[in-house]
Amino acid sequence: MLWHSGTWGNPDATLVVQNDGNVVLYRERAKPSTAVWYTGWDR
Repeated sequence: MLWHSGTWGNPDATLVVQNDGNVVLYRERAKPSTAVWYTGWDR
């Protein structure tokens, strides 16, 4: 089952597709960078 967590309400965020196919949205201005939205697969 595909799931996601977090919020899209970050206009300064960067979308990253990882090598395993998951998608992560990072806040660029947060120090350190914080993942604010991501997908994953239940095992």
